[in-house]
Amino acid sequence: MACKRKLFRVIADCSGTFCRSAGNDFKALRDLSSLMLSGVKVKYGRDSNEYEMAGGTRLSDINRHPHGGRKW
Repeated sequence: MACKRKLFRVIADCSGTFCRSAGNDFKALRDLSSLMLSGVKVKYGRDSNEYEMAGGTRLSDINRHPHGGRKW
């Protein structure tokens, strides 16, 4: 829980300056979200609970079909 609060504070601190410098709010939010998720992935790994809490999908939760995508 403390990790989630700390992450929220970092996003809130960065978002003000980041959004003011960008022209398009949606693009700025998308870029900020992507940067945040990349940072969480680097720090905690792609198969971590923190990555999932930040909005990513854990590697162990991705179901891959052994026949190249065909389900039959």
